[in-house]
Amino acid sequence: RVLFRSTGAPQWKLPAANELSPGDWEALLPVAYDRYMGGCNNEIVRIFGSKLDERWVNTLSPTDPTFLHELDQIASRMSRCVIIVPHRCKESVTVMQHYLPWIENSHELCTKKANGSKLKATAKAIKPNSSDVILAHNQMDELMFGFGEALFEKQLRIATAAQNATGYNATGNATQNATAT
Repeated sequence: RVLFRSTGAPQWKLPAANELSPGDWEALLPVAYDRYMGGCNNEIVRIFGSKLDERWVNTLSPTDPTFLHELDQIASRMSRCVIIVPHRCKESVTVMQHYLPWIENSHELCTKKANGSKLKATAKAIKPNSSDVILAHNQMDELMFGFGEALFEKQLRIATAAQNATGYNATGNATQNATAT
């Protein structure tokens, strides 16, 4: 990646994440943009938020007077989404089959991979205390990830209860709990 100035002009090649100190993260995160002028912070705000000003999104913090209003707006928008959790694949399929039964290949979520990471398993972790700095710059995302996880749990409970009540998932296939007649 290359760090760009807010004008879009390349500034310097960004070092690998494991080479950055907490101070580097502190200095870079509020001003780092990719070639499309997308920032590095608050990705959920970028997707679900109400403002398109990239500088505002990239520097949003709880001290901003609009933080709580934006939190409410984003939570409202996210609450209308079907949430899946990749590392909980089978449970995510249950949710998808209940809420999106017309997606016939939802079971492939656990078997097909696309756009996988090219990082080697030996990739080095970021330096100590760097994650604290990153989280401090992404407090809205951290809150919304927690909200998304709670929403997933609720959707999973509803989907599982529906399957248990009928013995079939939303696509009409018998579940493991269904008894043969």
